[in-house]
Amino acid sequence: MKQRLLSVGEQGSHHVFTQNKRITQLGKSGQIEDAIKVFTQMAQKNTVTYNSMISEMPERDSVSWTTMINGYVRVGKLDEARDLLNEMPYRNIGAQTAMISGYIQCNKLDEARKLFDEISTWDVVCWNAMIAGYAHHGRINEALCLSKQMVNKDKVTWNTIISCYAQVGQMDSAVEIFEEMEEKDLVSWNSLIAGFMLNGQNLDALKSYALMGHEGEKADQLSFACGLSSCATIAALQVGKQLHQVVVKSDIDVTLASLTSHIRNAFHISEVTA
Repeated sequence: MKQRLLSVGEQGSHHVFTQNKRITQLGKSGQIEDAIKVFTQMAQKNTVTYNSMISEMPERDSVSWTTMINGYVRVGKLDEARDLLNEMPYRNIGAQTAMISGYIQCNKLDEARKLFDEISTWDVVCWNAMIAGYAHHGRINEALCLSKQMVNKDKVTWNTIISCYAQVGQMDSAVEIFEEMEEKDLVSWNSLIAGFMLNGQNLDALKSYALMGHEGEKADQLSFACGLSSCATIAALQVGKQLHQVVVKSDIDVTLASLTSHIRNAFHISEVTA
């Protein structure tokens, strides 16, 4: 078995070596787009891969710069990604947002915010990345404060704000935002339903669940999880049984572990009371 694993590892290393060589050849022949295509399709990359992309593209455009920064961020090489960003002759918002996302993934929110503040013109993706980053790491007040500075909010922004208000117990504000949204999606409904459940307003959670179905939005695992948990909490056994039958007939994973996990993930909480 050990020999077999070594063989698989050697094959993987050889494949990376071959692809690295191909990137170098394409770069030297001026086929930059093909080099980028090979790079993005590689399942495994090493330091040589990134160095090959950098060294063989003397006339790097904004797309190639951003591709490289994204690549470094994905493998957790933030220092290398930042070095590339600093070298860019003209920083574009895509590259800056990729760097911000990398900092957020590694819980370096202050560095992410510092870079965010250095940007002269933000787009909606950049705004949402920073706001969601604060929310994900529990810095709710900062998320809400930053969201108030954003002029052109989209559905993603509003969904994050609903979740933020729910996490600090301000369900009236969450409901107000939800009702003012011109377009709602499943995330919007789940944010509201999970927010009610998180704050012990289980009857409101069930009412929202029912209204969601009436509006034609199809429930997912999180919706079912919050509905079942709310039924159990208020001892609405008959409703719970009916809901469970719907879940069983669907193709959704209905194990307790799965449902509980979805509730936890909704607000990044460690326990769920059911």
